[in-house]
Amino acid sequence: RASQEQDLKKLSDPEDRCLTLAMQFRSPDMSATVQDLKAYYSELVAGLQFDGRTSDQFDSVPRQATTVDTIGKTEDYSKEITELENQLEDLRVRNAELSTEVEEREESYEEEIAYNEEQMSELEKKLHTLKQDMKIHLAEYEELLNAKMALDIEIASYRGFIEEEDERLCAL
Repeated sequence: RASQEQDLKKLSDPEDRCLTLAMQFRSPDMSATVQDLKAYYSELVAGLQFDGRTSDQFDSVPRQATTVDTIGKTEDYSKEITELENQLEDLRVRNAELSTEVEEREESYEEEIAYNEEQMSELEKKLHTLKQDMKIHLAEYEELLNAKMALDIEIASYRGFIEEEDERLCAL
């Protein structure tokens, strides 16, 4: 398009060229040729101007439609960008809320873990104490069992003596 306009400007000043041609061809025989060239260029300029006007007329309709489409698309994109920015902001707020909730839960769980570890430590101490008490009681039980067995043996031997004594007294 720019080259067409440059060609039109060059061709619209045929007199400058005529002067140049007239200077180059000073012979009177060339005036008819110059006139023919002048007419040819005038026709060419008129044709190019007509083509330029018609192409401008035809180009302006699609350009207007394209401009309207572009404006519509731009508005659609602007709305979409605004919606996406709003969604992004909502997501950022939600992310902050969730981060706060996660931190609170972590603190709560850490406190609960500390409490449970303390309880477990106390229970382990009680278990250790109970095991020691059980060992002491088991040792006492074994001692009592040994004493009982010794007494049972002693009782059995006294019974044996008493029965022998009974038999001896009955036999007399």
